[in-house]
Amino acid sequence: MKYFELTENVSDVESVFRVLLGIGLLGVTLLGPLSIMYSTIFPMLGAYFILTAIMKWDPIGYVIQVILRTLSQIGLKVTARDSTHRIKPI
Repeated sequence: MKYFELTENVSDVESVFRVLLGIGLLGVTLLGPLSIMYSTIFPMLGAYFILTAIMKWDPIGYVIQVILRTLSQIGLKVTARDSTHRIKPI
C-alpha cells in the first residue's frame, strides 16, 4: 500500500505563490463590489490556498498522485506530453 504514502507535495516556492494568491483573492473580496461570487467563492479559494501553503500538503494533488501511482503499478504509463490525454500501455 505504498501508493497511499503521505508526502509533502507543495514546495517552498509553490507555498509562497499560494500565500500570495490567497492574499490576493481575499483582497479582491474586501475591495471588490458586493456580489454573490465575490462574497463566497474568492474567500473559500483564498483560504484553501493559504491553508495548503501552511500545511505544505495539497489534498487534490495527493489524490492525483495516488491515481498516478496506482496506474503505474498496474502497468500503464501516463505522460504529461500526451496531448490527447490517453493512457498508453508500457
